[in-house]
Amino acid sequence: MEFTSFEIQLAKRMKRLGVTWTPLCGDWYYSEGGYCDFVRHEKEFPTLGKRVWLPLWEDCRHWLRTHGWVQLEFLVDGEDLVEIEITHATRGPQIARGKSDRECLYKLICRSLEES
Repeated sequence: MEFTSFEIQLAKRMKRLGVTWTPLCGDWYYSEGGYCDFVRHEKEFPTLGKRVWLPLWEDCRHWLRTHGWVQLEFLVDGEDLVEIEITHATRGPQIARGKSDRECLYKLICRSLEES
């Protein structure tokens, strides 16, 4: 699995904004040592608090749904540009643009936290 440096920066921002992580085997993370890896065993759980969770598509969708965001729709799904629109019951629609769907979802999570 590859994560861009911008996705890692957004994931760090999500952590600073309060996104919590209950680790599961198979979750991806970034360490301040500069590498990405995934959780292989439950024995790793106690050491993961210092690391940055790199949520995947399903993780992001779950977070957004549990925070009132629904009706995700791809407006553009190109090779170099992705544009996603998602709607919140009280805030209305939001659009995020980026180079990947994951980047867009990370941006939407950050924006949701910053506006709450």
